[in-house]
Amino acid sequence: NGISYYLDSSRKTATVVQGSYYGYVDIPESVEYNGNTYPVTGIGYSAFHGRSGLTSVTIPNSVTNICECAFRDCSGLTSITIPNSVTYIDVSAFSSCSGLTSIQVESGNQNYDSRNNCNAIIDSNNRLILGCKNTTIPNSVTSIGGSAFWGCSGLTSITIPNSVTSIGSDAFYNCSGLVYITLPSKLASIGEDAFFGCNSLIDIFCKAEKNFPSGADIFGGINTGNIILHVPFGSMEAYKSTEPWNKFRSYYSLDNSDTQGGQKCSKPTISVVDGKIVFSCETQDVSYRWCISTPYGTNGTASYIAQPVTLNVFAMKDGYLPSDVTTYALSGTPVPASVVGNPVITFSLNIINRSGKAVTLDG
Repeated sequence: NGISYYLDSSRKTATVVQGSYYGYVDIPESVEYNGNTYPVTGIGYSAFHGRSGLTSVTIPNSVTNICECAFRDCSGLTSITIPNSVTYIDVSAFSSCSGLTSIQVESGNQNYDSRNNCNAIIDSNNRLILGCKNTTIPNSVTSIGGSAFWGCSGLTSITIPNSVTSIGSDAFYNCSGLVYITLPSKLASIGEDAFFGCNSLIDIFCKAEKNFPSGADIFGGINTGNIILHVPFGSMEAYKSTEPWNKFRSYYSLDNSDTQGGQKCSKPTISVVDGKIVFSCETQDVSYRWCISTPYGTNGTASYIAQPVTLNVFAMKDGYLPSDVTTYALSGTPVPASVVGNPVITFSLNIINRSGKAVTLDG
């Protein structure tokens, strides 16, 4: 069937190992060899690692272990279903599967679940161990595991509920499309490199009234001097005087309506009118936060504009939660440019929209 296995002759079990996999792979419940039947119980170390051509895989109900880096960097994989037989999933098993849009655990699994159709894997300790760009974190989750969203470049925003008290190391490592994040009021710790490489970040909404301990370089690889930190008014001075929270571009205060939840701003739309990009929103009287991202991010200084170029925008209003992020694909020729401030990008050429028409950016 084109699948490679390691056969354990003493236990009479089979483990999927590295091979040339692409397209759809259907892993059987057992394999026959020399007259013996070997149940397939594991997906081994790096078995599918880097197989970007892998688009779909069926994991049988015989598998109990999904090992380290088993599906790492499988960027073409869009969905995964974990059978109820699985008892162990390594934290790196699905790292950098940037194309994932759907994650499900079959009902009846005693160790993991995808409660409330959250598009994530949650373990029996209420720790979220794997998320994707469509994940909604349930209120019952108490921690975000290490590497949970590693390399999830399609994630543009995430709101972490107040039930969460810790975020593990590398949790959002290289989530390069993440524009804003909302941190909960009960958050007590953030692990090292939790937001490393999240270079599209322009806003962080932190509900915690006390600055909390965190790992070294939790914002490594990004320029925090271009990010606005929103914190409770009474805690602003504490944040300003404590690393790494004292390195942000500016500080805005959150009022109770901002921190306690409530209605969310509608997701904005982006259109081109008379050669200009226009934002609109069903929620009235909103303000917009926007940025342009490239493979080199939005913050810091870039030597040239690299493809692809994406416009990101979300809506804000007093008393409302921020909207989801709308993205719009642009294109242009690499030219000298600078990325500063909000950020503002100065181009020496026209930006071309998806219809091939030149547009300008205002505001």
